[in-house]
Amino acid sequence: MDKIKRVLTLMVEMQTREMHVHVIARELQVTERTAYRYLKLFREIGVKIDRTAYGAYTTKEIQPLKRRAKRNESKPGI
Repeated sequence: MDKIKRVLTLMVEMQTREMHVHVIARELQVTERTAYRYLKLFREIGVKIDRTAYGAYTTKEIQPLKRRAKRNESKPGI
C-alpha cells in the first residue's frame, strides 16, 4: 500500500471509529512512529484530531483547507 492510500484510508477510518496508535500501525502495516507522523500530518493540514480519555485518536469532521496568504498579500504596502 502506498503512502497516499494509507493516509486517505486512515482519514476515512478515523471518521468512523476511535483508533489507538498500535491499531493504526497494524492496520496500515507501518511502524507506530509512522502512525504518529500521519497524525502530525493531519494536524498540519488542519484536520482536527481528538484524543479520547483512553488514548485513542479520532476525527469527527474534516474542515476544508484554509488558503495561506501569499507573502506579498500578507504585508500591505509592499
